[in-house]
Amino acid sequence: MSVGEYLDGTFLFEFNPEKKTYSRTDEVIKDKLIRFGVVGHGVRTYFNALTGVFTFDQNKIEILYRTKDRDYILMGQDVKYNDIIYFKNAYSQMNYSGKSSTNFCGYNFGYKNQILYNDGTMLYFKPILNIPVDQPANFQIRLVSNKDMDGQIIIKVNDFKEYKLNAPLDKNVGGELTWFIRV
Repeated sequence: MSVGEYLDGTFLFEFNPEKKTYSRTDEVIKDKLIRFGVVGHGVRTYFNALTGVFTFDQNKIEILYRTKDRDYILMGQDVKYNDIIYFKNAYSQMNYSGKSSTNFCGYNFGYKNQILYNDGTMLYFKPILNIPVDQPANFQIRLVSNKDMDGQIIIKVNDFKEYKLNAPLDKNVGGELTWFIRV
């Protein structure tokens, strides 16, 4: 279930068991949000809405884009990381008698934003953490640039491990990759 944490120490849970009510993601007060994520089934993972940095299984995960000339820091910039994305994966089954059932099989959350750098580069960035049932968790990372770029997506775990993935970008064409989390 999703949960948003606010600056004043309050929370907005997707389901409130005391009131037996559901909240929608569009009810999140974005300007007061400090964390957004998923809890339940032994999972507690979130991103910090002030920095964009994800925490997964108590591990800090950061993403940047590196060219031969510079690093384009995608998290920790002076932008808000509060344009949240949250959805669930589900499947339905129907038998010949017409009876059907629907089951959830995964949770997804993240955000989207755009960052303008002092060299005129604009990067549109959308990281989504996918937590499927009985499968490894993964990031779906989408990046669009306002110019052609030849670089790598760098994924840093706990400021210690770095995973480098070649990711050349064509101007105004979205690139997307899936990274299975290794912490």
